[in-house]
Amino acid sequence: MRSDGLVCIVSIYEFFYDFGGLDGLASPVTKKEMKGTIMENNTELVRLEEFVDKLLTKYNQLKADYHALQETLRERDAECAGLKNNVFDLSTEKTEVGNRVSGLLDRIQQWETEQGEELGGKGGAYGSSIQGTLFSDESEGKNS
Repeated sequence: MRSDGLVCIVSIYEFFYDFGGLDGLASPVTKKEMKGTIMENNTELVRLEEFVDKLLTKYNQLKADYHALQETLRERDAECAGLKNNVFDLSTEKTEVGNRVSGLLDRIQQWETEQGEELGGKGGAYGSSIQGTLFSDESEGKNS
């Protein structure tokens, strides 16, 4: 408590010393000095106002930039999600096409095997199969 009282006494002393106390009590500060101090305080207040204005302007600009970046991020996230869906769809389509092509190849192999068996079992599914004879017949016909 004593330190609070001491601060109060020092503050009162500074008030009387700097600004002449109450109702023009004598003090070492003249009115001219007091007017100069007030003008210096006004200059400092003007500088402070300018600084606060610049600070608020920069804050508002940063806030606008932040919101613009958030919007860009939302757009990119949506685009990314769309691209992921597109990749998934294409992957699914690729798998389906692969399965269909595999099925077609299996059917062709089965057909070749059946054709080979009908011709009397000559060769395997590839060697002298019908596919081999089909292509060889065409090339022979062109050479003649």
